Amino acid sequence: IDASGEAIQLQFSQDTPVEPEAILKLLLKSPIYRMNGSDKLRVAARHEHVAPRAEFVEGLLKGLSA
Repeated sequence: IDASGEAIQLQFSQDTPVEPEAILKLLLKSPIYRMNGSDKLRVAARHEHVAPRAEFVEGLLKGLSA
């Protein structure tokens, strides 16, 4: 996970438990989500402060694992 003030990027391992359908739903949901290559999900989300950024990442991870 790389979470800067400008964007968040998740890199998935080859044996990730995340279902491809969960990622596809995000990609179709909003243009803020896009793939960087075959194993990285980039989210263009501005969070200048660490606490809201961490909350966003936590929600994103929970959504992907549901």
